[in-house]
Amino acid sequence: MPEPFDIEHLKLPEDSEFHQLLDRCPEIEKIRFRDGEYLIREGEECMDVFLVLQGSYVVEPSGPAREEQPRDALAIITSGPDAPSFVGEMAYLGSEPRSASVRSSMASYTLCLKPEHLDIIINEFPLFTRILCQQFSTRLNETTAALRESHDRLYMDVERVFAQPGQMLIEQGQQADTLYQLIDGTLVRAEAGQVKSLAPQDMFMGFVEYGATVKAETSAILAAISHASKVAVVRNFPELLIHLYRNAVSGP
Repeated sequence: MPEPFDIEHLKLPEDSEFHQLLDRCPEIEKIRFRDGEYLIREGEECMDVFLVLQGSYVVEPSGPAREEQPRDALAIITSGPDAPSFVGEMAYLGSEPRSASVRSSMASYTLCLKPEHLDIIINEFPLFTRILCQQFSTRLNETTAALRESHDRLYMDVERVFAQPGQMLIEQGQQADTLYQLIDGTLVRAEAGQVKSLAPQDMFMGFVEYGATVKAETSAILAAISHASKVAVVRNFPELLIHLYRNAVSGP
């Protein structure tokens, strides 16, 4: 279990902000974590923030990604008197449950800070405040990047197509580089000498299947989704994927 330690053991400079902070807030707990012990766990509702004076720790991925990530492949973050770091600092901004777990790698010497201690640090300790702001900035950039990645996964590059009667949409044998969804009008599908007229309700969710020659029979309105959006199509239309899979399994 984590245990208290004597800060004199670390031999910090007498004029360091660590000593100044403890003089200002003597009630701050000094806690040593052994190798593998958790500073925080995902899902906890706790507002403690740890200032790591010396040691190393690992931020573990959340959810299923944790099981997919080998233990020895996780990045180890090292802190020392000249480069301390905060763990769990986002708790200062709100009361949401922890979004990830952090465990000690080897021994980690920390100060356990309460929200009121962070207030004092921001008002009176410029070095720690600068480190804290840098970490907030990093976390904001990471969040922005995650949101952008999520947007890219869900965003579909869609173009509206107004097809005239007789206009070719798909030639038999053509590579499926564009997914068409018929919104209005009718198409004609020609395959093996057979010709079939198709309205939106004749196709699954109005999507046009490849494998035959398809032309506009009447004036038609279609949504054309580029191949680059294939991941977004799967995420937005899972029913289409299930439909295609069932057809592939059952055969023609």
